[in-house]
Amino acid sequence: MKEGNFNTFDDGLLAAGIEYDVAINTGITYNRAIFKGYKQLNGRKMLCFSTQSSESLIINPSYVCSWLESVTETLNELTFKQGLEAWELKPNKGEPNG
Repeated sequence: MKEGNFNTFDDGLLAAGIEYDVAINTGITYNRAIFKGYKQLNGRKMLCFSTQSSESLIINPSYVCSWLESVTETLNELTFKQGLEAWELKPNKGEPNG
């Protein structure tokens, strides 16, 4: 079980640049929404996404029922960069970090 850091808001659950299927408690589901990060609205952090049709989607975290990481067939630049960083952080993986 991952130990939580109670000093952070999100505990690193969402990664910027990754596609998620987001369900909110009104029954609406947004498929393949790309997580962009957080914005402040009246002192509260909001989840910011971008849809495939380039529309901005801002959701109050209290209304999110679930999010599933989408299976991405193609890597975008940010996903590729995050993958390289994760590879370099893991010891005993072979050639990249010796």
